[in-house]
Amino acid sequence: MHGDIGTIWLYDPRGDNFCWGSWILSELAPNYAAIESALIIYSFALDHLGFKNSHFEVRQENTKVWNFHQRFGAKLIKEDNIQRFYEISETSIKESFLRYIKYLPQGIQVIL
Repeated sequence: MHGDIGTIWLYDPRGDNFCWGSWILSELAPNYAAIESALIIYSFALDHLGFKNSHFEVRQENTKVWNFHQRFGAKLIKEDNIQRFYEISETSIKESFLRYIKYLPQGIQVIL
C-alpha cells in the first residue's frame, strides 16, 4: 500500500460477529484509504479469522462516518442520543468487495 498511513483494530468477538474501530488515518493517507482499509479489515476478519458479520457503533454527530458505513451496506439496528449501533452481514460485506473492486484491483494479500 502506501506505508504506515493509519491504524484500525478488531475487538469484541461475539461468535461469528466482530467489532472494529479506533479507525485513525494519517493526513498523508490518500483520499481512498478509508475504503481500502475497510475492505482490508473485512477481508482479514472473514477470510483469516472466520468471522461472518460485524457490529459497531458511531457517534451521532459523526455523519460522515455513519454514511460511509451505510454505503457499505451496514444497517442501523438502534440508536440513542450519543451513538448509532450498526450491523453488517457477510452478504453486504461481499457485495462491497465487488462494488469497490477498483480500489484494490489486485485483491488483498495477507502475509502472516
